[in-house]
Amino acid sequence: MGDGGTADLSVNGTYTLGPVTETNSIAGFTPDNSPANSPGNVNGLGFFNLSLNNFDGFHDTATKITFTLTNTSGIPWLTDADVLAPNGHDAVAAVHAFACVQPGCSTDSGAFVTGYGGGGTPNGPPPVELSVPEPQTLALLGLGLVSLMLGRRQRMA
Repeated sequence: MGDGGTADLSVNGTYTLGPVTETNSIAGFTPDNSPANSPGNVNGLGFFNLSLNNFDGFHDTATKITFTLTNTSGIPWLTDADVLAPNGHDAVAAVHAFACVQPGCSTDSGAFVTGYGGGGTPNGPPPVELSVPEPQTLALLGLGLVSLMLGRRQRMA
């Protein structure tokens, strides 16, 4: 994660951001550990009131970012799900991700691809499961094959 929109959250209410720690498990990368918190719109994923932005691009990426939020809004955070609230695009989190091929990933190799990703409402409806009508499909296929065989027998006779 790195550059503009490194890690973004739609926090439910006002907050105080505690110390931010960034690490990268791949040798040679130097996360800046002091990303600016610049709330704003993140690449079509909506407005995030917590938006950590690293200083530079691929060289300063992090594979892990940790921080503490302190609720200052008076809105109780009784559960984990209470901490985040969907923004206008129904997203609660976003990242600016850099993909790097392993083994051999280095600051010299560059990112294979980079882009933004986000979404997910913590209390949203469950995904709709669509069932595939396998028995009906197989029955129709079987009837079609039987019809072909009967038609072929009639032509031979």
